[in-house]
Order: sequence, then structure tokens, then C-alpha cells
Amino acid sequence: MSPICMYIFNYCFMKHYLCLFFALLALTFAACNNNEPSGDGDNTPPEPTNLTWDFDEATGTLHIYGEGEMGITSWNKEYRNQIKKVVLPDGLTSICKYAFDACVSLTSITIPNTVTTIGVSAFASCNSLPSITIPGSVESIGERAFSNCDNLATVKLNYGIKTIGASAFSNCPALKSMILPNSVSSVGKEALRACTALESIGLSSSMTSIPEYFADNCSSLKSISVLYGIKSIGDYAFWRCPALQSVSLPETLKKLGKDAFRGSAIAGITLPDALTTIGDFAFDDCANLKAIEIPATVTTIGSCAFSDCPKLATVISYPVTPPAISVNTFNHIADNAMLYVPAESLSKYKSSSYKWKDSFSTSNIVAL
Repeated sequence: MSPICMYIFNYCFMKHYLCLFFALLALTFAACNNNEPSGDGDNTPPEPTNLTWDFDEATGTLHIYGEGEMGITSWNKEYRNQIKKVVLPDGLTSICKYAFDACVSLTSITIPNTVTTIGVSAFASCNSLPSITIPGSVESIGERAFSNCDNLATVKLNYGIKTIGASAFSNCPALKSMILPNSVSSVGKEALRACTALESIGLSSSMTSIPEYFADNCSSLKSISVLYGIKSIGDYAFWRCPALQSVSLPETLKKLGKDAFRGSAIAGITLPDALTTIGDFAFDDCANLKAIEIPATVTTIGSCAFSDCPKLATVISYPVTPPAISVNTFNHIADNAMLYVPAESLSKYKSSSYKWKDSFSTSNIVAL
């Protein structure tokens, strides 16, 4: 075969296989696209065949039938704004993520006591929902499950619930109280954040920590009793709670996070003997705080922990070794505030090595 013929043959051969390769590639790409989930793009399993539903447009009632887990919720695309009432079947074991998300007309739903999980954002932004009762069969409430429900005023959580996800009830401005049953052992961050009408919280005796931003910006919160067993209060847990006047802390508490009670109306508080760490800004801008006693176990007090407390006139510090502080830990407290310390440690507290004399005049640092 001549070189020219060989060249033509090779060219045609390669062109044929290149066309075949790109055709197969295009078919593969199309198949992948057809398998992409709808909605939010999450890899949600297909809707179980054992669940069916119908919608009565005249009454706005959604009926769901069958047993087992709930999958993709096609009703939420077709009738989202029209659903007023939902009837769930006994035998349903889960409410999937986004099941009733943004069903803005929903006012009534009863969760059967066969349900064990409520998924992420399952009832988020249900702005007409006034109340919800969650049975004890439910073990887990997902993240943002009831967040941004503008008119949700009453929530009843029954014993049996173990886990409440992050932001589960955040930004519910009509919610007035929350009682966590003693079965709850884990609560995610921001669980009650920005519930601006919330006045009281009952914590679970099974909790060992309060998460960060737990009740941040709950501007109507007046009191909180932290139950025995809690070892840490997270950063910003009760930040921006200007009505908070009464706080009871347990003897088990070891760590108080930064900004934990910043900006509250606390006038006095007893810090427990197990406490070792007070975080930055923990009581910053507590305008009513008049006195504080630092337990002997405390080793560290963070930056600005008690700054901008203009009525803070008495500080009693029991640690023999002065806790580590910064130069602004007690910034802008009462003029001529007094610091009382153990007699054997008087010289240490007055020493420049420990920075306490940066906040208190030497003459105002006296022995207990």
C-alpha cells in the first residue's frame, strides 16, 4: 500500500473510533444527568411504593396512606401553598427531610406515635402552624425541623426524644416556652436562637452541655435554671438576652464559654466551686451586675469577661494562685471597685506579674 493510501486509511480508522468514543461519552453524560435528584439536590431515595397520597383541594387536606418511611414528597411541589391540614397514617415511621417545608398555609397536623425520626427542615417555614405535639416515639428531631415558623407558639415534646438537631426551633418569634424532657441528651447549636418571645426554658436532666448560641437573641428570656450534670455552657449560649435576670448554675459546671451571658440583666450570680474557666466577654456589658465571687478552682478568666459592668463594685477572688486574666478583663467597672483576696496571696494579686493591679488600684486590693 502506498504511503498516501496508508495515511488515508489511518485517518478514516481514527476518525471512526473517535466518533464512537464521543458518542459513548455523550450517552454516559446524559444518563448521569437523568439520575440527578430533583428539588434541593440531596441524594434522597425515591418515594416508597407503599406510601400513597391524595389531596382534597376543597378543604386543603392532604391524606397520606401506608406504612414505613417517607421518601420524596411530590405533594410539596404541586400543592405546597394550598395544604392546610395533613393526615398521617399509623405505621408511618419517619417524616423525611423537607417533607412540609414552606407549606405556609398548614395549620393542623398530628404526628402518629409510630414515627421515630423527623428529618431536616421537615416543617421549616410553616408560617401558619400554631402548635405541634411530638410523641415520645420520636427519638430524633432533625436540624432546622421547625425553624422559621412565624406563628408557632406552643411546642410539646414528650419523654422519649433523645436528640434535637441544630437550629431545630430557631427563629420562631411566637414561641413562649420550651420544656425539654429528661430523655433529651443531645441538643444542637442554635436550637432556640432568636425565639424573641421565649420567656422560659426547662432543660433536660440528661444533658451534660449547653451548645453554643443555644438561646442567643432570646430577648424576652427572664430566667434559666441550669440543671445538675451540666459541665459546660457553650460560647454565646445566652448572648443578647437583655431581660435575663436570674441564672442558677449547677455545682457540676466546669467551663463557661465566651459571651455566654453577655448583655444580660443579671444583678448577681453564684459561680459553682467546680468552675475552672470563664470565657472572654462571658459577663461583658451586664449593666446590673454588682458583685461577683470567683471560686477557688478558677484558673483562667478571659479577656473582657467582666468589662463594661459599671455597677460591679465588689469582686471576691478565692484562688490562692491568681487566675490568669488580661489587662481588660475588668475594664470599665465601678470606680474604686474593691478586690478581696486570700491573705496569703495579697502580694501576688498586687504584683504586676498577674495583671490584677491593672484593673484595681493597689489600695483597693485587700485581704479577706
